[in-house]
Amino acid sequence: METKSLIINIAKKLFQLKGYKGVDFNEIIKECNITQGSLYYHFSNGKEE
Repeated sequence: METKSLIINIAKKLFQLKGYKGVDFNEIIKECNITQGSLYYHFSNGKEE
């Protein structure tokens, strides 16, 4: 659960700074320092989830 919490917290900060449409998955991956597979493992339905 620690990785999922990290993703949520960083994504939330990015969304607040840039807006939902201003952030893409690659930016979240880079900021979290995780792999694309890890992001999709926790959020298989994409950014909307």
